[in-house]
Amino acid sequence: MTLVQIKQESDNIWEEIKGLPIDMFGLPNQFVSMHCTPVSVEPLNLYLLTRSPAVLPSLEMAIGDQYTVELVAGYVIIKRTIKVPFATRK
Repeated sequence: MTLVQIKQESDNIWEEIKGLPIDMFGLPNQFVSMHCTPVSVEPLNLYLLTRSPAVLPSLEMAIGDQYTVELVAGYVIIKRTIKVPFATRK
C-alpha cells in the first residue's frame, strides 16, 4: 500500500458517512457533516471534531456496525469494522 492509498482511507470513510442522516435534538434534515468536522491526524482512520458531546451516541447510531467509534483526547475516531469469520473446531 502506498502513502497515497493509505491517505485516501480517512477521506473515503468521510465521503461514506458525511451525508448520512443523524438524529440530533429532534431537528429534521440533519446530517453527519453538520455536526462533525474531519481533521487530518493520521491517514488510516478518520478523526472528527464534534460540535457537541451529544453527537457521539447519535453518530454511532447513524453509521451503524460498519464502523467502530471511539472518543480519544477530544477526537472521535472512526475505523472500519474488521469482520473475522468464526473459526470452526474439528
